[in-house]
Amino acid sequence: MTISDKTNRYIEVVKKQMESIGVLDDADKENLEFLTTQVELYNRALDDLEKNGLTAKDKVGRSTVNPAFNIQRSAMANIIALMKELSISARQRRLLTSAGQTEETDPMDEFLQKINND
Repeated sequence: MTISDKTNRYIEVVKKQMESIGVLDDADKENLEFLTTQVELYNRALDDLEKNGLTAKDKVGRSTVNPAFNIQRSAMANIIALMKELSISARQRRLLTSAGQTEETDPMDEFLQKINND
């Protein structure tokens, strides 16, 4: 799967933030690749929904849910699970900040706010 510049830029921010607080190790790199794929799937599905809407026509012409909706929903669940696995969920980042381990701002807040507002 070709990964878009948008997804690559996002993952680079995530990597830098993880490195800055010392939570990126070799074992996490494979999970970060999974996260990259899921973010790309999420973005592609969201683009399709914006272009084609929430409904589509099936083979006999009946209205049905756009398949991109299920892809987007599944990718979002996977993203959240991977973020937890990588210790980069918004809640975990706030806990690190409140524990004095980092003063970095949470790079996930903008992403999660965008998702919650969609």
